[in-house]
Amino acid sequence: MRRIISCYFAGAGTGDRWPRLARVFEHTARTHSPEWQLQLTKLSAPRRRLNQSDNHSANALKLEHWCDAVRSANDGDELLLIDADAFIVRPLDDIWVMPFDVAYTVRPPGYPMPLNGGVVFLRVSSSTRQFMATWGAANAAMLLDRALLAKWRKYQGINQRALGMLIEEGLTGLHSLLDLPCAEWNSEDSAWSSFDPAFTRIVHVKSELRDAVFPSKYHPCRKPHLKAIARIWEELERDALSTEARRA
Repeated sequence: MRRIISCYFAGAGTGDRWPRLARVFEHTARTHSPEWQLQLTKLSAPRRRLNQSDNHSANALKLEHWCDAVRSANDGDELLLIDADAFIVRPLDDIWVMPFDVAYTVRPPGYPMPLNGGVVFLRVSSSTRQFMATWGAANAAMLLDRALLAKWRKYQGINQRALGMLIEEGLTGLHSLLDLPCAEWNSEDSAWSSFDPAFTRIVHVKSELRDAVFPSKYHPCRKPHLKAIARIWEELERDALSTEARRA
């Protein structure tokens, strides 16, 4: 079975942004991956853990959600673990032609923050269940150990630091770990300027692009390529609302 696993947080202090992001994500997932089972879960906003940031606490809870989904899945299931602040541009089925246990997305060589952990493809097996458990344990350790967290700061977010540590130290326990270009599979900071709907499959609505989608006087968008992607997102939101109204 092919499944998409995602979650977002209610009451996260960001108004209606997350429900709107999740709506567009769900709409595009159902449009471009209609035969995949979608599991999009709304979670309560996490309590901050120790002295960690809200982002670290939320991302730790998200990773726990992913780990639970993999642990309960059947051997052979094909899963996409993905952040809900994304939208799908075209079908994803080609990914399963490639041989891998786990695939994750990487930025171009030399770009700050080598990888982005918001899109992970996984074939469920005992080894990938163990990989997720190891990733989750590394993430939990970083919540408690600020020195360990700081050591891997080049990977930015806590999930990415934990994943980067496992990869660099050879602790994944996998036979086949595949890196995918962000430009195609997870268009984010390093790839927005080259966004091409005929090539890109997933767009990640984070940082500056999120400011372009939700502009304010404090975070105005002045980059034309981000405004262009934001207009696509706005049209998708209108489509999603229209679809919901027809079904009501």
